[in-house]
Amino acid sequence: MYWGLSEIELIFDELRKRDYINWNTVSLVARANIMTIKEPQLAAALSGVGRSNAAMTNYIARITAMSDSMTNQGLLALPVAGGLENHSYNFGGLSEIQNTSMMDVAGACEMAVSKLYGRTVTGLGQTGEGDLQNYYDTVEQKRKRELRPQLNKLFPIVAMSTWGAISDDFDYKFPPVRSLTDKDRADLAKSNIDAIAVLFNAGLFSERT
Repeated sequence: MYWGLSEIELIFDELRKRDYINWNTVSLVARANIMTIKEPQLAAALSGVGRSNAAMTNYIARITAMSDSMTNQGLLALPVAGGLENHSYNFGGLSEIQNTSMMDVAGACEMAVSKLYGRTVTGLGQTGEGDLQNYYDTVEQKRKRELRPQLNKLFPIVAMSTWGAISDDFDYKFPPVRSLTDKDRADLAKSNIDAIAVLFNAGLFSERT
């Protein structure tokens, strides 16, 4: 009776998961390059933290001064016994996770990825034609299963109100979901002409017909 779940509820969880994936990906990328400083006096500087905050304050001030002194060319002055190391991380599989989450959202929406996100499907031998055809078939099924029964009740009422009667040949049809390209139209016309020519040459109907 159309009092069930909202359409948004079907995709809300998938959208929330995709949101988590995006933000976690950003967080991982931000941590992909970490610089560490070897501080020989670190233990001594932190030894008095329990008794006073002065040691921690002095340590933080030193680290802040070192960070501020680093130039945009990566130059940093360090003590003789100190050292600077750079730790880089490569996160593999992030693109696959992103693509999987996109497909999950598209599946919940019952739409093709290229239709929902406006992106062409990439990959060897992949054109996205099958996904689009599945989407068009789904829309056509919903037209027949959900929309047509409602219109079959509504249109006769509109006809009686407008014309005062319902004609015997009253009918309606939905416009095509998919727009044909010029090549598709040409191929369709050629196939129709070839079929007619075969039947005519076989003598199944006259030239006048």
